[in-house]
Amino acid sequence: MNPELERLAESRSSCDNDSVKTLSIRDARTHLSDVLEQVKNGEDIGIIAGDQIIQLKPVQVVAWENSYLYQEYGVTPKEWERFSKRMKRRRTKEKYVSFPGKFHPQVFAGRLSASMPDC
Repeated sequence: MNPELERLAESRSSCDNDSVKTLSIRDARTHLSDVLEQVKNGEDIGIIAGDQIIQLKPVQVVAWENSYLYQEYGVTPKEWERFSKRMKRRRTKEKYVSFPGKFHPQVFAGRLSASMPDC
């Protein structure tokens, strides 16, 4: 593991028993190749994005005929494409709750750290 990346990941850990190493978006971007290699080798790494930690993990790519949708429900790629387009149109028509006002990361980070449990 890259020593600098190891130091960054350890400095972000919130508890001694955390199994997921966390990085900021900036640190992950800076060391993306190393981060991806570690994830491919089985390490649990997450990226802090707002109030969430997004866990990185490899996903096996399979042919459509081996996919869950095809195996369980017999959904063809054409049917899936039609469904996806229909759902996209429906989502654009409906109103969703949006964040009012301007987002201030420093204020949000203060609220987030106040709600974190002490380890």
